Amino acid sequence: MRFFSTVMLLSLVIGAISCSGAGSPAVSPEISQELSPAREIHTGERQLWGLYDISIDPDTMEATVVPNRNGMFRINVTNFMNSNPALLGLQITDGTKFKTLGELTLNISLTHPLPTKPKLAGMDVHAIFMSNGSGTLKHDTAMKYPVEGTDAVLLNPDGWTRWYNAVEFTTPGMFGYSPGIMGNIPSPTATINGYKLYADGLGSTGNAGTWLTSNQGTRAIFTAGTTNQRRFILKFPMSAGKPVAKFQYAVVASWDKPSVDDPLPQDFPLTANIQEASHLRISASNSTLYYTPQLSGGDLVMSIDVFDWQG
Repeated sequence: MRFFSTVMLLSLVIGAISCSGAGSPAVSPEISQELSPAREIHTGERQLWGLYDISIDPDTMEATVVPNRNGMFRINVTNFMNSNPALLGLQITDGTKFKTLGELTLNISLTHPLPTKPKLAGMDVHAIFMSNGSGTLKHDTAMKYPVEGTDAVLLNPDGWTRWYNAVEFTTPGMFGYSPGIMGNIPSPTATINGYKLYADGLGSTGNAGTWLTSNQGTRAIFTAGTTNQRRFILKFPMSAGKPVAKFQYAVVASWDKPSVDDPLPQDFPLTANIQEASHLRISASNSTLYYTPQLSGGDLVMSIDVFDWQG
């Protein structure tokens, strides 16, 4: 992994500022760790492993997982993830605020579907939390994001992505979004959704950005047959005093052919990793911004490190 650094200096001398937080997402994607390409979307080696409809009963706290029939694994176009629900596991770790506020903490585990095929390890495996999008980004009105209180939101995303959203990826199968097999959850309208990174050695509560920069040699690999787990902190909208806990959950991975049959991470070409920047690190610690009800100003100094596998 290589990274590029840049420093931005913005001088702000503003007489008065009025701000409103209404309609803002819980974790704003305006500055995000990953944005997939705008307008022209190329699938490249980014494939959909599985797609699921998930609903949680607020009375019994039981989760129903319905695999989608059209999510495909790229190599031989067989519905591996979706044909074996045991490959996805859900564990509620905190539901104390679920019935009153719609907040729920889950550990979601994924198991690689092909334990005897080490050449088919996945790279940069992302589990995408898909929901409706009531918010619109200012710089691109085609980008819709979920708004806390109105839509289901992932409160602790590792990043944001456009991959395989229902609005822009309209071709069914491995290169597009596919509607749920039961048809009881509408196609989510958000075009940018939060995700969690899955990789060998990254614990359920680990910081993905810190881990990536400290473990570059692992190439964010998800080896064949292994199980990895990540923690999701979710908040659902309330209706008639009850949380509406329905969402889509997609698993996306990158891959390219390794040089040997039983590969180590370095045996995969760099093209096996995601083509976008995998992580942004933003710091404004040297800024001199100030604000009072009467006056605001100062300098905003931003240091931005962009991490990219291909350099």
